[in-house]
Amino acid sequence: MNPHVFMLATAGRVVDALRLLQCRRAYCLLSVVNYTNGLIIVSWLFAAYGDVIDLLYCVASCLFGIAITALYLNRPLLMVPDVVYKVTVSFCALFYSIQEADTGLQGAVCRLLLVIAAVALQFTENYVLFLSLSAIHLEMQHLVQRRPPPTYDQLSALELCQQDGPCTTAKIIVFAQVPEVTRPETPPPCYELAVESLRSARQQ
Repeated sequence: MNPHVFMLATAGRVVDALRLLQCRRAYCLLSVVNYTNGLIIVSWLFAAYGDVIDLLYCVASCLFGIAITALYLNRPLLMVPDVVYKVTVSFCALFYSIQEADTGLQGAVCRLLLVIAAVALQFTENYVLFLSLSAIHLEMQHLVQRRPPPTYDQLSALELCQQDGPCTTAKIIVFAQVPEVTRPETPPPCYELAVESLRSARQQ
């Protein structure tokens, strides 16, 4: 096999893997794994308190559903409680397992290793979450940049709106349009030039 083709194929797979990390499905998968880990950790920490376990199960399920819904609705602030809950439970389990390992209880080392793996998965989930949110933000910026510049009718309505005070969208549509004579043949390429052209046309 040609080594150059092999290197290109490997690089393409690496790029696809990085794109997968920025995908919502990757975060959802990690979130489900950490949600399950959180339930196991809560069952271990509060084994003697059944009511507390039931309450934390309900809280974890509600926060998990809100976080997944907020991810697809692009509401990052609604995902903060779920992240705080998972991080708090993971670190409480980490400190408790370290204390157990210091006392020399049977099986404490295995539990400590499992809790460390859960904490690592939690940090991985947060990292993928930030990558997903940044990818969504960049995508929205690209969509905004692809929009055409505003028309003279929109600029005229916005200027009249700013002079008269706050107004609604219905008022913007009702405002009078700029006469055809004052418009140049070619529209300006950006918003600032359009505003300057409109003001100079009004002064003339």
